[in-house]
Amino acid sequence: MFGYRAPEIIGLPFWTLIPPANIEAAEEVYARMLQEHSGQTIEMPHLAKDGSEVDARVTLFMHRDVADRIVGILAVVHDISEEREKRARLAQTTRLAMSDELPGVLGDRMTASTRRLTGEVANGLAGARRVEEVIRDLQSLARAEDERTAPVQMERVMAAALNLIATRLTARAEVVQDLASLPAVEANAGQLCHVFVSLLVNAVEAIEEGAPESNRITLRAWQEDGTVIGEIRDTGSGIPENIQGRVFDPFFSTKERTVGTGLGLAVCQRMVSEIGGHVDFESRVGQGTSFRVRLPALPGKTAGPVEPPTGVDTAASRAVVLVVDDEPMLRTMLVEMLSEHHDVVVAASADEAQALLHRPFDAILCDLTMPLRTGIEFHRWIREHRPELVSRVLFMTGGCFTTEDRDYLDALPTDTLAKPFSEDEVLAALSAVLEARGTT
Repeated sequence: MFGYRAPEIIGLPFWTLIPPANIEAAEEVYARMLQEHSGQTIEMPHLAKDGSEVDARVTLFMHRDVADRIVGILAVVHDISEEREKRARLAQTTRLAMSDELPGVLGDRMTASTRRLTGEVANGLAGARRVEEVIRDLQSLARAEDERTAPVQMERVMAAALNLIATRLTARAEVVQDLASLPAVEANAGQLCHVFVSLLVNAVEAIEEGAPESNRITLRAWQEDGTVIGEIRDTGSGIPENIQGRVFDPFFSTKERTVGTGLGLAVCQRMVSEIGGHVDFESRVGQGTSFRVRLPALPGKTAGPVEPPTGVDTAASRAVVLVVDDEPMLRTMLVEMLSEHHDVVVAASADEAQALLHRPFDAILCDLTMPLRTGIEFHRWIREHRPELVSRVLFMTGGCFTTEDRDYLDALPTDTLAKPFSEDEVLAALSAVLEARGTT
């Protein structure tokens, strides 16, 4: 490996193989091994006989005699030059796969945000902020080439990925978010964002166009036995059982040859496995597919506080908010407005919302006029069965209601949010509800 014959290398100090620039790092590993009485592994260039450098992984063990005294150090050395080259090639492949997806993502989000900006003059500033958010999320995605990791919140990364591709999703399906506030994971935020963008792209492409009201894409995050799990679930066509074993193979794809590279899932699995996690899935033809990203939770660590929007109290940040509205476009708009600051769960009807009330919510944004059961009927059920939530309901209305409805609303402890509303207006109204939660 280093060009020496056995008689030449026997008896040489090990430091002979260490480049001068790396001696200090090697000494630190050696000292840590003696201090912790445990084996250590280090990857660094080593010097060959001819002066060239060889990438090597060295695992050091303490050699003890029968009295448990340290009598020597054993070193197992592996040449990882080829492994490093493979990593570099796969990293380049990852960048190519990302660049294949980025133009479509950028086009979708910038076009949609620009339409809002030019078509709704009264809400121009809000549109401009959405453009800024898209650019910020794209910059985060572009930084995926930097392989450094840090504590990140998976649920926030999922929300950022959704922000990038929401327009493409909502054209084919209703989007549901169930993103709990979770412990941090050790990851590269840009790479993890790329993973969820890829999974969302796969989800939307598994759904036929033409019936968004009949299909659903769900983003869910939760913790289980020390593992943080992020799930993307769709109601699309599903993956045939005979090819499920190949979905993580590089260049394997069920798409047409002109669509994509077939690298997405292979790259996702590689990115996640390199930080100690893995990606798995379940799928049934005709029913849909669920992909889950699993990463070890960092006990007691978070990625730091989220800065609240202007005019919103820090105490109200990262609340769990239930949005109830029968209009898919309004639900999507509210998800976009709120998901940067709060964990958002959506329901398309009062019945669906009622089924979700087994879990705690800090606030409920509810449309007043809905088919089957109105918002007031839902509120009466809450008053009878979940009275602690009464003061947490904020009604949204376009102003068309009966005198009886008006009297009911006037008697409530919360104000009513009049449609149409801006992002600042909904955040301020929600902040008022959150500040008063728990009061009657």
